[in-house]
Amino acid sequence: MQVDKEVNIGGDPELQPEWHEDIFDMVRRDPNVPQSLTQLASSPVWIGMTDLFTMKHDSSGRNEGSHNTMYYAQAWMVVHYLLNNKKLPEVGTYFDLVQNKKVPIDKATVQAFDMTPDQMELEVKKYFDSKGNLGIALDQSKKPTGNPGMIQQPIHFPLPFDSDELGAAVTQIPDVEARALLGDMMARIPDRRMQALTDLQQLAADPKGNEVAERGLARDDLQLKKFDAAAEHLAKAADLNARDPWIWYYRSVLKYRQAQAKRQEMQGLANMMQDLRAVLDWYPELADAYNMLGVSRVEGGGWASALEAQKQAVALSPRNVEYQFNLGQIYVAGKKWDLAREVFTRLKDGSDRQAAAAAKQQLDDLATLQKYGIRPQHAGDTGAPAGAASTPGAATAAGGAKGTTATAGLDDDDADVAPKPPPVKPGSTGPVLFLKGKIVSSDCSKAPEAVITVLSGMTTYTMHASDYKTLLVIGEDQFSCEWANRPVSVNYRAMGKREGEVVSIELR
Repeated sequence: MQVDKEVNIGGDPELQPEWHEDIFDMVRRDPNVPQSLTQLASSPVWIGMTDLFTMKHDSSGRNEGSHNTMYYAQAWMVVHYLLNNKKLPEVGTYFDLVQNKKVPIDKATVQAFDMTPDQMELEVKKYFDSKGNLGIALDQSKKPTGNPGMIQQPIHFPLPFDSDELGAAVTQIPDVEARALLGDMMARIPDRRMQALTDLQQLAADPKGNEVAERGLARDDLQLKKFDAAAEHLAKAADLNARDPWIWYYRSVLKYRQAQAKRQEMQGLANMMQDLRAVLDWYPELADAYNMLGVSRVEGGGWASALEAQKQAVALSPRNVEYQFNLGQIYVAGKKWDLAREVFTRLKDGSDRQAAAAAKQQLDDLATLQKYGIRPQHAGDTGAPAGAASTPGAATAAGGAKGTTATAGLDDDDADVAPKPPPVKPGSTGPVLFLKGKIVSSDCSKAPEAVITVLSGMTTYTMHASDYKTLLVIGEDQFSCEWANRPVSVNYRAMGKREGEVVSIELR
């Protein structure tokens, strides 16, 4: 809402006036108006923060139910509080702890927000009580002449520009292209999909062709693993407009998913990487393009550049288990065994059952792979898995990687003995801890190792990175030995009272 060149946001989304004019222009009170979120949040008893953050609800359309509940009222005010107090970086830390590292909610709240759940509840209540305009708007909604929409809302600030500074540009879209774009969007909605596909097929059948319709049909075929049909639609789309970046992207998706389905190496890697680099120049925040680029690079033999791309995919979409799994595979390709174990252990303990099972298999195979240079064979294996998963096995299919000893060369007695696990290194096991502070200095004199001095409060911590070139860094492209006086959040495993081995580091 704009009032006197001022922006006001944060009003009660469920607040409705109790009085309405009927068809005879009579003002009548509606006794069935549901309680607003302001009314619900005014209750002296709130849901405990731990319980609130644990609760799950079905937000899928018709199954969602009423929003006029204490859950929504309290969730609304918690988000209100976090936004107004500029705590979104802490929110990201919280989700990383809970979703990725499986830290209990009460502990994650302390680590991320520096408050216990009870303390956070008190802070949010105090914040709610300070927003007097919410109460004024509620009072206005109960009056026959009141208009709660005209009440100034809790957060307001001057407009950054006025109407004289606004400009607009209009690009005319042909009707057939607009219909194809609409059909492509509707095809993603289950109950609209069949009609949308019929519309796209009719548009694609036009003698003049329709690139957007062909592209939309290709996307649907990819979802159904109809790879030949998808390739045909993409070829027709490219004939109509070869410079559409979405065609480059879907061509890469086709190669990636074909390789996954057939458990074989990807075809046309050079062209695929060229397409993906062009896509990322056009859309630099497309996480899936980074993921496919990472997988294609490691399959082509460039594990360091693959790691760079894969870390970017994970940074853009940190909860995507496929991206994390591929990151673990890239660490395996680079023989970064401890880092690979860290990734697969986290996935094994996660809620995604399919990813957990695959990660467990990877962990079971790592000891053999690390000692002998080849993966153990499993019943039902028909070929090399696609993408990064095939990398360790691809070089050993003929009996072992260069510079390693294949199991075929062992004595029978040795072959029957289970490989011994590698010795445990300090800082490679144990719980992952969290530290927030500032980088004082970084010593990279023994490259690729790095010793990072972090000041947290009045305490100095010494953090060790075994290879800073492959360290998982969030917020920057890669670790720099020149960093000083930079606010950071560090995930680490303890090696001593004030020492640790870095798992990941985030620049704030």
